Amino acid sequence: GRNGAGRRFGSPKQLAQLDALEIRTVGDLLALDASTARYSRSGLTSLPKEIDLARAAVGSDPVYRRRGVDQVAVPRADLEVDVDMENTEEGVYLWGCLLTDRTNRELPRSEYHAFVTWEPLTPESETENSVAFWRWLTRIRATAHAQGLTFRAYCYNAGAENQYLRRLGLSANLVADVDQFIASEEWVDLLQIWDSQLITGGASGLKVVASLIGFRWSVDDPGGGMSMVRHDDAAIGDEAARTWLLDYNRSDVEATHAVRDWMDSAVVPCIDEIRNSNLTPSM
Repeated sequence: GRNGAGRRFGSPKQLAQLDALEIRTVGDLLALDASTARYSRSGLTSLPKEIDLARAAVGSDPVYRRRGVDQVAVPRADLEVDVDMENTEEGVYLWGCLLTDRTNRELPRSEYHAFVTWEPLTPESETENSVAFWRWLTRIRATAHAQGLTFRAYCYNAGAENQYLRRLGLSANLVADVDQFIASEEWVDLLQIWDSQLITGGASGLKVVASLIGFRWSVDDPGGGMSMVRHDDAAIGDEAARTWLLDYNRSDVEATHAVRDWMDSAVVPCIDEIRNSNLTPSM
């Protein structure tokens, strides 16, 4: 704000936040909704964000653009690989990949590749399986570069994948290569892309987000807890459990791909377009 002499009060950050909300004068403050203004001393540090979350939760659409996002954008490539790994406390036993060739955008082709070991996990067996995945991924990447094609690999919430990629780097003397890949624009965390542009009013995990856009898993009760149970059976030779785990993993990478395709084409309303009259929860 300004005093009578035109002097501004408040930190630069506070003033920037007020400017972003188009609050520049006392008159702007007086025009605020009285019910909303009552929260000014409630301790909430991000009231606009909380309001938008509430609006999205009761709005008529499942997904909204965040304020300031004019159009949803997601990085794409000629050759795309969706990656998802499955692990136990001992390590990673499965790297699943969905390779999509988009050189013909009218007729993209996808195929699933699984790098899996059902043997008891040891540092040696985990590294052997992970190296097979890494060599395949880097070969696809190198082929794209050699042919003048763009390449990107995607995961949803890269924290776990990055942890085990770095573990692979240490165990297979690939630290520099792994670090370079993780830091590159060719390794995309789709959760970050989603969260920076879109809001649902609830969680934004893959199971939630993919379900909102209409994707369905090919297995019953998909989730990390069930996969742990199934792996115990798979490790002692249960073929049905092994098939379930592969189908579950395949659905995970297909879900990531589906979310990306949806982001690339969906017409999504902006959260600041919602008016109070639209905030009646559907029954």
